[in-house]
Amino acid sequence: MKSDYKFELCLKEIDIIQNNILRFDQNGLTIKSWCLTTWSLITVYALQNANSVLIWLGAFTIFAFSFTEFVYRRFQSRFVRRSAEIENMLEAGDLKNYKYSVFKSAIKNKPSEEIRFALRQPQFLVFYLSLIGLSIILGILINQ
Repeated sequence: MKSDYKFELCLKEIDIIQNNILRFDQNGLTIKSWCLTTWSLITVYALQNANSVLIWLGAFTIFAFSFTEFVYRRFQSRFVRRSAEIENMLEAGDLKNYKYSVFKSAIKNKPSEEIRFALRQPQFLVFYLSLIGLSIILGILINQ
C-alpha cells in the first residue's frame, strides 16, 4: 500500500514539475518576443537617424532581457534536475528514498550548475548572441 501511495505521489510531483518547466519555457518565449520588439524599434529608429548611440542602447536592452531570461532559466534548472531525479528513481523501480519535494526543488541552490544549465541552452545563447552580433555590425556600419 505504501509503495502504491509513493508511486502516485511521485507521478503527481512529476506532473507539477513538468508544468513548471513548461511555464518557464513560455516565459522565455515572452521575454524573447519583448526583447526582439524593443530591439527592433530602437534599431530601426537608430538606422533612420544614423545614430550609433541608439544602436548601443539597443544592444544594452538585449543584455537586460537576456539577464531576465537567464534568471528564469536558472530557476527552471532546479525543476529539470528534480525531474531527472524522479525519472531515475522510477527507472530503477526504487521509491524507498522518494520524498515529495516540489517546494524544496524550487529553492535548491547550486549556482554553478544553474549557470551552466542556462548558458548551455542553444535557444538562449543563439538568440541573444545573434542580436548582439547584429547590433555590433550595425553600430560599426553606422560609424563609417
